[in-house]
Amino acid sequence: MKKNLLFILIVILSANCYSQIIYENGYYIDNSGNKVDCLIKNVDWKDNPTSFEYKLTENSDKNIATLNTVKEFGFIIFSNTQNKPLI
Repeated sequence: MKKNLLFILIVILSANCYSQIIYENGYYIDNSGNKVDCLIKNVDWKDNPTSFEYKLTENSDKNIATLNTVKEFGFIIFSNTQNKPLI
């Protein structure tokens, strides 16, 4: 019984190791209307977020923006066939 419980616990803990949150290509538009290309941390929001984390480059420090400081933000999705961003 202890071996079964230990096995189930190991399986549950290892499943969490594979679910990673990554930074994806995106943009935000600040309150002045400037569009900024960046990497946005995609956390699969269930509801509308009040803030989000972003990086300007892969190696830069992370920043936090709130909906008080930006008008809009989103992810840039590229199509495999057209090679153009779909927005």
